[in-house]
Amino acid sequence: MTDKPILESANIIRRLWDKHGSQKKTRLLGFCLSLLPIPIIQQSGQILDRYLSDKESSDELERIWSKLEEINAAVASAETLEAAIAEIAITARENTHFREECERLSSILGAENSEFIVETEDRSYQELISTVIKTSQLSVSATNASVNVIEDSKIFSPRTRLHASGGSKNFVNRSEFSDGQNSISMQGISTRGNVELKGSSIGIGPGSSIGFGLDPNLVSGNCPICRVELTIDARRLVNVQTLQCAACNGVFPFDVS
Repeated sequence: MTDKPILESANIIRRLWDKHGSQKKTRLLGFCLSLLPIPIIQQSGQILDRYLSDKESSDELERIWSKLEEINAAVASAETLEAAIAEIAITARENTHFREECERLSSILGAENSEFIVETEDRSYQELISTVIKTSQLSVSATNASVNVIEDSKIFSPRTRLHASGGSKNFVNRSEFSDGQNSISMQGISTRGNVELKGSSIGIGPGSSIGFGLDPNLVSGNCPICRVELTIDARRLVNVQTLQCAACNGVFPFDVS
């Protein structure tokens, strides 16, 4: 199953082909776009058009694409745009320098957004996973028993505001917040109320709190064989039919009902 950011990015790139042609280097642009949050992807058409119309930017994209083809020739022969973007993602995971080039380009594409807002309400769930955001201000809000998850992401912003009320929370894991000079790294952190990140400082509003752990995606249960408690990320259970106990190595059927 293709990830939603890849599908959204591929749709945006196809719209550009009417004006710029189906150049293979736009496959790379599609991958860099997929690193951004979906709301930014959906509004990036004009930004990409200006980027491709600028000769210096287009030449830089060509340079990175040529380097990518040397690393992994399969990106040029992939049958679909979605398959090409997925293949580029594999290359980025295996090549740190190439990944950094893509993250830099991705941050440029997202730089025109003066403020990025995430609003989750009414018992809903939303996540930013493996995302790069560059904005003048990031506002993340969860209300009425809702949850936001920020994981494996890099935020470049002078100010980040985290709000959670009405039994809601924000969960931040393996993510870094930077204002360009100072940074804060968070792993396994839950916030409630109003929390503000600026540079290397954390501001906690009245009645607000920061806690450790409480990952909303973790679920637990007892092994039916040895009764040891097992904990697993619920996102890994999609389409899973059996589980293996880490304690007794027993295998048992699993079903989400």
